[in-house]
Amino acid sequence: MVSSKEKLIELIEFGNEIKEIINLWDPMGLIDFCPADEYETNRIIEELSKNISAQDLAEKINKIFKNSYNELYEIEKNEEIKIARKILKVYNIEEERGI
Repeated sequence: MVSSKEKLIELIEFGNEIKEIINLWDPMGLIDFCPADEYETNRIIEELSKNISAQDLAEKINKIFKNSYNELYEIEKNEEIKIARKILKVYNIEEERGI
């Protein structure tokens, strides 16, 4: 349970930051004609609570997108690592703030 309204707002903003990173990456080219929540960012956010490395998060991103888009998802691993690092950077900043 979130202890205060401020914490809830911070959590929502954090989720929006992660969603923005994924949507700007737009690995499937869907954002122009799909809802802004097309990509399963909540599943990615869930992985962050597992004290995960950039490599592990990149592998999880790969699994999530492969499960959702099957053979249509063809991204080089170095792209996933870049995105994982961006996400972890935001997560670490938010964690330092107490989220």
